[in-house]
Amino acid sequence: MSEHRKPAEEYVVIRHRRGYRLRRSLILLTFSILAAVLGYVTGMAQGGFRFSTAEESRDLLEEQVEDLREQNREASQQLVNLERGRTIDAQALNQTRRSIVDLETRIASLKADLTFYKNIMAPSETSKGLQVDRFTMQQGREDDTYGFKLVLTQIGDNKSYISGVVAVNVIGMRNEDKEVIALR
Repeated sequence: MSEHRKPAEEYVVIRHRRGYRLRRSLILLTFSILAAVLGYVTGMAQGGFRFSTAEESRDLLEEQVEDLREQNREASQQLVNLERGRTIDAQALNQTRRSIVDLETRIASLKADLTFYKNIMAPSETSKGLQVDRFTMQQGREDDTYGFKLVLTQIGDNKSYISGVVAVNVIGMRNEDKEVIALR
């Protein structure tokens, strides 16, 4: 009879050592107790264990929440103050700009008046004859209309009057073509 055995049915021989399990268990127990004692000593050396109750934790968290709320209130108030300050600064800046524009306009007007009167009162400093003192042009009420004002001054001997015709032409470009418009 031939025996055919399957590989799963193989046997393994292990040497039996007396007290091996007991020694292994005692070593594991000794290291476990040693680790526990060492952990306890280390914890005590660092200030001891601190067991806090849930109530103490809740009280601490409530204090922190109240502190954060107070900081939030202060930050919100500071934000409101900064926004108001920014608004006031913007208004002051606009008002200052308007004042500067008004003053510059007034200075230009006064300089023009001074030049006008200087030309009348001290004609010897400038050339004699008829001189253009001012020319202003403004858009009219309709889109294609403009109004203009021309001020001429007589320089020199004011005892005689000059009469004549003034021809004013506006020269410019329209659709890339040069154009001359006569103002009457």
